[in-house]
Amino acid sequence: DAVVTAARSGRRRLLLTEHVSAAELLPWADQTLPLSTPLDEQVRRLQQDGQVVLLISTAEDRALAAADIGVAVLPGPGTDSVGAPGVWSADLICSGGMAQVWRITSALDDARQVSSKSAHLSMGGSALGALIAAVGTRQAVGGLTTSPVYGAAFLAQFGGIRAARRLACRPLPPARIRGVWHALGARETLRILTALDEATAGPPAAEPATGTVRLLGDAGHAAAVATGLAPLTRWAGQLLSAVREELRDPLTPVLALGATASAAVGSSIDAVLVGGVMAGNAVVSGAQRLRAERALAGLVLTQNIRARRVVWTPPAVVEGLEATPLSDRVRFFAGLDTAAVHSLPARELRIGDVIALGPSDVVPADARLLVSDRLEIDEAALTGEPAPVAKDP
Repeated sequence: DAVVTAARSGRRRLLLTEHVSAAELLPWADQTLPLSTPLDEQVRRLQQDGQVVLLISTAEDRALAAADIGVAVLPGPGTDSVGAPGVWSADLICSGGMAQVWRITSALDDARQVSSKSAHLSMGGSALGALIAAVGTRQAVGGLTTSPVYGAAFLAQFGGIRAARRLACRPLPPARIRGVWHALGARETLRILTALDEATAGPPAAEPATGTVRLLGDAGHAAAVATGLAPLTRWAGQLLSAVREELRDPLTPVLALGATASAAVGSSIDAVLVGGVMAGNAVVSGAQRLRAERALAGLVLTQNIRARRVVWTPPAVVEGLEATPLSDRVRFFAGLDTAAVHSLPARELRIGDVIALGPSDVVPADARLLVSDRLEIDEAALTGEPAPVAKDP
């Protein structure tokens, strides 16, 4: 789902082949491609219509060669790939499953923004260099290149590196388990989710390598805590982030270019005035943004929903499927009413958790009802029912 969402963002169109493995995703597609026509012919037909084609495939080598960008996904571990055709014509090969495909598709919007900003920087640097050359007031600095064109190229490369680092550090979206859950009973659903949770639970993730920047940050934080300046440094960091967001205004590059051009032609006072007004406006707007965000965070904190998670495992998973038949409801839910309950924020719940509800509780997440005793739920916000609705598993 995350790959499909990333592929459809912006003004891009999503095309899927009518394969049985993608049957659930076909409603999301803007167009479906029949399997009767070779995929490489369909790719060339789209290119003739003026479309730029990014193809993601596991085996269509000819289509990958015909596409403008070909992304091949290698079979995962444990998959029978004997006799599978090669994908030597792909531009990119993903060996980590759909996680790398998601990063590639989500990078398209970032790449478009970086390309647009780089083009604007290039135009601004060229215009500034032409102005300096026309005025003839440029001062040479021995051993250093002061050309605005080179400066614009450096800023464009620096912006691209920052965007790539942000993309690499972006966390993966949570996995979504697909299935016909509406056709399953509560006990079958609980058994499947518990088995999937145990199957996907792996060893704890390794700690990332500690770099120089992280060491300096930890040392600075420790020094601030020791001197009692931690709140001040935290506020200063938040203010700098807010000011940076304010400086992302589309008029900022125009004003900066105008100030630089004024300084280049000798009007240093005008350059200082423009730069001062721009910086002062960013600081004042950043402070107002910071106060508004704090007020909003306080309102959200007052409505923080908490959940009560039950520490209980279905006996079918512990003792085997034949030890406790699903038809024996009493034995299946044995020990549920006496299990320990832990309170935690609702955002920390995971798929497969068992939660407990009591009088005046708010339902913290989508759930299936396992056991109830004269349960009534107020659904006025969802269905408009004026009275509480009785629920029974």
